[in-house]
Amino acid sequence: QVRSESHEWISFDDPDEERTWLFDVTFLASAWMCIFGQGCQGVLTGPAPELVQGCCSYGAHFTGKKDARKVERADGVICISEYTKSQLMYLPGTDHWGKLSVVHCGTDLARYQYRPAPPPDGALSVLCVARLAPQKGLDVLVSAIGALVEGGADVHLTIVGSGPLEASLRQHAERRGVAQRVSFAGAVGQDDIADYYARADIFCLPSFAEGLPIVLMEAMATGCPVVATRVMGVPELVEDGVSGLLVAPGNVDELAGALGKLAGSAGLRESLGRAGRAKVEQAFDVVGCAAQVAQVLDEMAPAARRQP
Repeated sequence: QVRSESHEWISFDDPDEERTWLFDVTFLASAWMCIFGQGCQGVLTGPAPELVQGCCSYGAHFTGKKDARKVERADGVICISEYTKSQLMYLPGTDHWGKLSVVHCGTDLARYQYRPAPPPDGALSVLCVARLAPQKGLDVLVSAIGALVEGGADVHLTIVGSGPLEASLRQHAERRGVAQRVSFAGAVGQDDIADYYARADIFCLPSFAEGLPIVLMEAMATGCPVVATRVMGVPELVEDGVSGLLVAPGNVDELAGALGKLAGSAGLRESLGRAGRAKVEQAFDVVGCAAQVAQVLDEMAPAARRQP
């Protein structure tokens, strides 16, 4: 990766060392870096070297004129979701719509292997992996846990992640009377996070805003049933009632109801977990996603400008 005052470049070499691709990256997210790193080596074809004005778009947070200019000067734009594509469509005008492609992010199915639902053993274990930040809606989740406990449910929440809201979330748990039922695990590395998914009965992501969450893919890949909010690109990953449960963002009662529904049915947890794994295998395997990225870039290259 090479930076200059006006550009940031990322180059990829084929293993046969006969061709090199150089991409002008104007908006490349960490999720796409994961895909490039895990799956793209060796799948690009064509003469070398080529310069592709690439604009890989992430999430749904676009700023208007700045991002419109990125699309206008790009040879192609790869969006991580249909929602992302729709948000980009209104920026530069219809003349540039043909540049927009959708390739979902993916996860490593070998790292996150399916496991059967754990047998009931004490309190129901709810897991959330998220940055402790306002957009993640963790106050809503803590309140939902409080509502479940008030209703007589035996449930425990583990929050994995760090961030500026940890102190206030601990205080909120105290106010709701569930401080002993909410654990804060802090930041956990990739080598250890799979164990958390394996021990959980339910995974919950109560965000107010999301792109296409990798943590949801990871949980679904392990067979852990998921509850998430119906926001942005999430419904492209989680089909409500089939591969997980979706609720309105910010609605404590609805979230508590979904968690309670899963708490009361081991059979539902198992069926959603199996369907979740199947969904990720079908459309969110990082190897397949990388191949799709490579295909888009291959198609983009003939129209690209030659490297200066």
